Amino acid sequence: MADLSEAYSTILSSYLGQYKEARGNSELRNEILAEVKSEILQQGSSGSVALPSNLRVAIRRVFLPELDPEDCDDEENIIQHILSVAEKRKEDTGEGEDAREERARPTKAGDYRKPFSAFTCGQRLFNDDMDAYDRARRDTKDPKTIGQRTKIVQQWWESLSDDRKAEAGRAVEKWNNLGAPKETHDLYQRKNFPSMAREFIDTCWRTMGCHIVMFSAHEAGESPDQDGSKLKVQQNLARAVFQAAYAKFTEKPKAKVPWGLLIKSPLEYLDKESIPDGFTIKDPSKWTKAELLLLWNHWHSLEGEDKVIVSFIKCRKEDAPLEIQFDRKGKASSKKRVWMSPGDDSEADVGPTGVTVSSDSEQETGRVPKRGEVAPGRAEDDTPHKTSPAWHASMDRVKFLKSLSIMPQYQELVELVHALPKSAPGMGTKLDMPVWATWAWSAEYLPADIHLKGTSFWKSLQQLQSARFGCSLKGLQVVLGLGLLLRECKWAQEVEPDDPKVADLDFLLSSELGVERGEDVMGAVGVVISRLQQNSTQMEEEGGEGSGSKGASRMGEEMSGSEEVSEEEETPVPRSTNKRKREGSVISKQKQKVTKGGHHEDVVKEKREQRSRKQTKRALGLGL
Repeated sequence: MADLSEAYSTILSSYLGQYKEARGNSELRNEILAEVKSEILQQGSSGSVALPSNLRVAIRRVFLPELDPEDCDDEENIIQHILSVAEKRKEDTGEGEDAREERARPTKAGDYRKPFSAFTCGQRLFNDDMDAYDRARRDTKDPKTIGQRTKIVQQWWESLSDDRKAEAGRAVEKWNNLGAPKETHDLYQRKNFPSMAREFIDTCWRTMGCHIVMFSAHEAGESPDQDGSKLKVQQNLARAVFQAAYAKFTEKPKAKVPWGLLIKSPLEYLDKESIPDGFTIKDPSKWTKAELLLLWNHWHSLEGEDKVIVSFIKCRKEDAPLEIQFDRKGKASSKKRVWMSPGDDSEADVGPTGVTVSSDSEQETGRVPKRGEVAPGRAEDDTPHKTSPAWHASMDRVKFLKSLSIMPQYQELVELVHALPKSAPGMGTKLDMPVWATWAWSAEYLPADIHLKGTSFWKSLQQLQSARFGCSLKGLQVVLGLGLLLRECKWAQEVEPDDPKVADLDFLLSSELGVERGEDVMGAVGVVISRLQQNSTQMEEEGGEGSGSKGASRMGEEMSGSEEVSEEEETPVPRSTNKRKREGSVISKQKQKVTKGGHHEDVVKEKREQRSRKQTKRALGLGL
């Protein structure tokens, strides 16, 4: 969307000389500004820019860079004075920012179900301006034009001034923090809380297999005992809290709390902060109201410090999660000596737990260290982040790749690569890839150099774009690198400076990634897709053999067959002395072909090499 100086450059340039010559004459400059404003308003209906409310100040700002330094300072002071007077007038008449935000703030609790964005908040704050912009660009009385409104509103938002966008940003932060007015809470809770809570619980069970126990919080913060709950209810509630904590630790919703073991040695199974000092663990049905009150108060203090109220550190052997069982087996096997070939001296590939971990093998086989193993560059207690490739390496990889970006072209690339054969000849060749483009990457974000140094970004993008592969195992690694770059560009674009989660991530706050870098990554995605489609077309035209996997499976047979034929051609047929051969017989012609010119061996060798090269390229999907 063009700005004011671009849309009306002809009018502004025609008056610029007169404005500069009128230095020191405020009345003459006001007359010039009035004429410029009049001509702009005459063309405003057909222009592509939303005119600001104070058009004269906007014209002064356009002329400002062309003035002399001293004149520029005087003009800046005049602009600040005009703006301060206008702001004071708005506050006096109730048209200021606070008054506008208070009038536009939603009063229905249902409006707060989804968090507001600056765009949706701006539509409420400047609704009149948006409607005027809409009416100027379509016939609002014609129902057929209603489909154009979304596009027009988006254009209006892009043409909005930075000051108004900043005002919308401040308002949306306030609305999302405060939420709906308190007087609407009770009515909305009575109507919607049971259905919304049940929907959330059912969704967690269907999608993740998690059993959720939900508690309704009291704003007064009173304990269940003070709230008048019966002893049996309090005992069942305490039992449910321990059961939920145990199910979370074991990752098995049906695992029952071993109360017998817990009573014998509570600190062996429970974190010491989970129960107050002097509290006796017993079956919940045996706890008295005084003991439960002590337990509630202790948990309430932990909740105030943002700590987990109940945390298990050990469980029964049969309830242990799979990764813990693997850790035990891994530690036991680490005492054994690792067998190594006498000719292999690569001791650096052996991890500290005795498990051989190799970055090359990860790229070639797609295997990543499990949670009980130690990957290169990671400590034993370093758990992969839930958004990292390492966390999803043992799950559905294609689903994780599709979640990195919703761009249609990227989704198409995932499908194309996933359709390739799982393996192909030449898999031992190592791809030249960025260090983070692997399923062993366990961090939430990419390295800081990708954000802060353009050279690192372009080098990584070039490596991903130029990587050649003929199987899905290596191809999905390339797709992983491109998807991580797209997700990183999205995060860098949406990060907010006042977000406490990223307060310590200086590289993300000052990142050079964003929309432009995302478009560069999408360009690389298009190059990879074009190369895959071109290779597929060439394979069909040449052999008509179908997919590359069939060509790869037959490559060994074709090459072995060609060698047998070549050996037969190279071996001269012995002359028979017993029988007289006809002049035109096959043997005599083959003899002439062998002896003629003496070049037969060279020709056969050259044809065999060309045939082998074509078959290898066809199998790898590289074209000819």
